[in-house]
Amino acid sequence: VYKRQTEPNAQVVVFSAHSMSHWYGAQFLLHDLLVKLGASVAKPTPRAAASAQVLGALRGVWRHLPTGVRAAIKRARIAFAPPTPVVAPRPAFAADVLRSRCFVHPNGLAVGGIRLNRIGREPNGLLTPGAETEEFVTWLSAALLDIVDERTGHALVKRVTRTATLYQGEHLDLLPDLLVEWSDATATGSTNIADGMNSRIRATSPLIGVVEGANEFGRTGEHRPSGWMVAAGPGITPGTLAMAPALVDLAPTLSAMLGVEDRNASGRVIGELLGR
Repeated sequence: VYKRQTEPNAQVVVFSAHSMSHWYGAQFLLHDLLVKLGASVAKPTPRAAASAQVLGALRGVWRHLPTGVRAAIKRARIAFAPPTPVVAPRPAFAADVLRSRCFVHPNGLAVGGIRLNRIGREPNGLLTPGAETEEFVTWLSAALLDIVDERTGHALVKRVTRTATLYQGEHLDLLPDLLVEWSDATATGSTNIADGMNSRIRATSPLIGVVEGANEFGRTGEHRPSGWMVAAGPGITPGTLAMAPALVDLAPTLSAMLGVEDRNASGRVIGELLGR
């Protein structure tokens, strides 16, 4: 605004890389859905009862030790304990990755991620690259698309996409292999808000029977992939763009508006912003 007031001939471009809307989907159910389909195997429930009893007994002994003895033990532990190494935390998976053909790959909440347990890439891969993997992906995609959200009576999953059809590059294997786009036909509530209204989802299909759960995530909004852009000023063609630009088009366009050629840009120049 300040620049517009002091330089009346300035060009102004305002954009957002994404938009916002209500929270939707059933990301909190994705692991359970994969387990019900037989594509993932859940980790066995840890037997914590025995260890909890031992820990409780040790705490009881600690409380009955004289104060001076406890202080001496604390000082010795600090003096002789080796330094704690800084180690990056390993990702936590609900699935038993040694026995699962695929498992949930953390990918945010708007679009679910699935990683294939491929031989030659994962430490204990189960799927052979090639025909076996392709057959499994085709089956799994169809099975996910067949799941119905009882709130709407329609499909719970809108689309399953191979990540490799959208992105390329040497780090592609760090991304999920499959992207699960949830239907946004109705908002998903939260157990923490409005008495949990619309937070429970019952998902059904011939293969899974019924999978039910409630969303405990507290945020009521979620990102959407589409963004927006507004531009004004001399040399900018008024009106609506004939074709929606991609995010990668912004860098070469802004460079061209500044009189700089961006030879390394992947996108195209938006001609309307240069009066073309």
